Amino acid sequence: MGETYGAFTLERDDLVALAQRIVLSVPNDFLYDKENPLIISVDGTFKGGKKIIPDSGYEAAFNIQREDLSFAQGEIHDGTDWKRSFSEAGKDLNVIYRGRGEYDEYVIGRKAGRDVELSFVNVAWGQGFSFKAAPTECERLAQHLGLRQKGGIVFVHNAEREYIAPDINIRIESDYGDRHVNGENRVCPDVVRILGKGLGTKQAYDQYDWARYVEVSCHNEALDRAASISKMLTDEFGFTAKSQMPKGLFDLGGGTVRCAEDVLTFPLLDKYRAHLRAYADVVKTQRPGEPSCYEIKIDMPVSGCLKGLNHG
Repeated sequence: MGETYGAFTLERDDLVALAQRIVLSVPNDFLYDKENPLIISVDGTFKGGKKIIPDSGYEAAFNIQREDLSFAQGEIHDGTDWKRSFSEAGKDLNVIYRGRGEYDEYVIGRKAGRDVELSFVNVAWGQGFSFKAAPTECERLAQHLGLRQKGGIVFVHNAEREYIAPDINIRIESDYGDRHVNGENRVCPDVVRILGKGLGTKQAYDQYDWARYVEVSCHNEALDRAASISKMLTDEFGFTAKSQMPKGLFDLGGGTVRCAEDVLTFPLLDKYRAHLRAYADVVKTQRPGEPSCYEIKIDMPVSGCLKGLNHG
């Protein structure tokens, strides 16, 4: 099993960029086997933004916008027909799709001159798919796989570990709920509070809806070697190997930051490293026994770094 990498994100666009980069990193040779599509499992807390991952994958793989795909909505009894996707200006995008939105989706397009399929299924739904659903999650996943027509990638949401062996797993945790949709315990029990501990302030982040703790694991060693996914996570985004994270990072106790170097090991995306450097400068001025990292309040320059964040 491959190493797990984690990071705190602050914007919706962080999840978009991560999903698109992962999909684009997959070599074409891994996308042509219909019987063995790559499986990317996505799990995490309720309303955490998990659907951003497949939606952004469609966009990256086929150079389209998610709005170009108008999946069927409402109750379906006899499946759905394939539709052809057109841009807002009426241009044929060379993509066909079918399925019920948010339940099971199938998208086929051209990549390197060959047809490739990206599909999505949320196995946690008990019914409402474009197919007559079997009673168990494992059977529903098998039904979805059986309806695919090409090689490519399957995004499987909220699957229990007993019956799925994903090539890549992505976990997204927000401040909704105390467990994941699939029943697993959370890694980070309180995203905003732990983020506040790491950056020296909580109040500055209360207004941002897109603070997340994200973990990514690549379990397919051949894929990781060919696509350098683990290296991409650390070098391009600033993810940290979980084995290298500060001890006690996810504890909810007060705790104190002993030195500026402790601050700089907090697993925040590289694009936000200015926050850590600003807080480290403050820590250097603190005397022993003064407020913990969670209690220190910083107005400038950290709050200035936050002005451009995406609120939506």
